[in-house]
Amino acid sequence: MADSAAIATVVSTIAFAASAIAVAVQLRQAARERYFAITAHLFEIRQSPEFQHDQLFLLHKLPCATWNEFCALGRGEQPERALHRVGGYYDRIGNLVRHNLIHKDDILPTIGGYAIAVWDRIQPLVKELRLCGSATNMNPETYPTFGNGMSQADRELAVGDLAIPDTDGISRRISEFSAGGRLVLIYARGQTCPFCLRQLADYGERYGEFKRSGTEVVTVVPEKVRAARRLRTGLKLPLTVLCDESRGAARVLGLLGRERNPNDPTPATVVLDGSGRVQLFAFNEGVKCLFARDVLEYVRDSRNASPQPPTPQLLAPKPGPLFARALFNMAASVFRI
Repeated sequence: MADSAAIATVVSTIAFAASAIAVAVQLRQAARERYFAITAHLFEIRQSPEFQHDQLFLLHKLPCATWNEFCALGRGEQPERALHRVGGYYDRIGNLVRHNLIHKDDILPTIGGYAIAVWDRIQPLVKELRLCGSATNMNPETYPTFGNGMSQADRELAVGDLAIPDTDGISRRISEFSAGGRLVLIYARGQTCPFCLRQLADYGERYGEFKRSGTEVVTVVPEKVRAARRLRTGLKLPLTVLCDESRGAARVLGLLGRERNPNDPTPATVVLDGSGRVQLFAFNEGVKCLFARDVLEYVRDSRNASPQPPTPQLLAPKPGPLFARALFNMAASVFRI
């Protein structure tokens, strides 16, 4: 009897050790795949003709050294787009290295020289901009909103300046996504709304079509990073999910104060062109929203259409099995499962 118990103990110990080793191998493999995905995405951006063109512009053709001169060239024109695209790219790499998501020894030998050269060119502009913005709209709590009588240009500038963490906790500026072309920004309620889940799944399914049309798609949810990450992985979304836990983005977009709870943002769909100008703004109120196929048709038609094509109609998506998921997410948030 004692021998049987000893054998059982040895077997269970071996099984536990084997399972621990298997889990460790799986985690290492997942980390490796994530690392390759991140670095491949960075390489793809860096090799794009748009990025190379903008980087060469900053290195060899940037004609000004002060922020006033820079602004005089025109908001939304080539210099500003180049500054946002290239500066945002190297800023993101710095954040990835700082959070140990990529190894500096792997990335810096390739891009370090270019990053230093670009920084030398734009350093006076960035420092002056930080001094100008530090006391005004760089803090989400002091951002101006769409409802306070601002000019359209100021509103669009405020939206572009928004910095919101993604599901990796890395701060991303909205202008980073709109610099390469059109941007569809979807502000959704989050993982407890079945209609929002259906809407986001719809955009995820058509994400490739948006990209081929020169349009980026980003969603913003009033969730913590961990909850937003669960939403993205649960729906297998290929698009970026940003976490507006502080409601700073909702405040800028004018989405607060319309619900029974004034701290609950009203969902909305915003389309920005490559210069950061708002082309379309629509509240997704109640159980209705703009369908991905209709927004895709709108951005395609608006590329060469004059005047602008008509605004897509709000429709009610069918939640289907996502309704049960939303109920579970709601219960989990209440009981903190």
